[in-house]
Amino acid sequence: MTEGASSRDTGGKRQNDGTAPVGGATVSGADGQGLDAGLLSLPGYGVHAQAWKDYGSSTPTSITTPPRTTNSGSMMVAAVVRYNHYRRSLQPSDSYGNTYSSLGPPLSLADWPDSRVALYASSNIAGGVGHTLTISDTETDEVTIFAIELRNVGLVADYRTRIVPESQASKTLTTPDVTVTGPAVIVAVLVVSKAVNSVFYGASNGFTIVEFQDYGENACSGAMAVRAVSSAGTYNTSFSLDHADAGALLIAAFKQ
Repeated sequence: MTEGASSRDTGGKRQNDGTAPVGGATVSGADGQGLDAGLLSLPGYGVHAQAWKDYGSSTPTSITTPPRTTNSGSMMVAAVVRYNHYRRSLQPSDSYGNTYSSLGPPLSLADWPDSRVALYASSNIAGGVGHTLTISDTETDEVTIFAIELRNVGLVADYRTRIVPESQASKTLTTPDVTVTGPAVIVAVLVVSKAVNSVFYGASNGFTIVEFQDYGENACSGAMAVRAVSSAGTYNTSFSLDHADAGALLIAAFKQ
């Protein structure tokens, strides 16, 4: 989409506050849940948050996630999407000075050539009370960030992406497979491309939706899901929506 033009109409805004289920989806609270409870040395996940900005407004010039309490030594993973100003940075910064690296080159949605989406990670973080992530230079753009704390991991085991064009739009969008050789946490992200509000009914194969942004008429709509696994294997997930859509799917596995 070219600068200053959008087919996305203004409308009412809706967003996940980290506590309410969406269309029957299982959604964890903002403080997260370490899967495999009681096995504290195994990979799991902690807090999560999101922030977003709709199209066209000159303010704010940055967006920041709500504060969470993280643990030093954890890994932070963030999915960032812009629908318009693709030349602007996707890289997040945070309130503890951690550095985030992209897991791969940014993707462009097939039907939004000026869009970009990427997955970032920072390992062995400095953490604590009031931890926030920020995306800068957001004026006149549509920007969304999902962030999650992963525990007892430090390495990327596998990372895969898939672009779904409008010609293959579906109510069920499935990630590629990732393969792990032992305990891991797997993070999956869907960014949809249609300019409509979205209901995310859930994610399959044991994944839990932890964050979503469902206002798609004038903002970047999508969802983040997570699963902790205790054994080697090949894993994927399918996101279910209330309408056929296209977009980008990113999935990454993280290990100790």
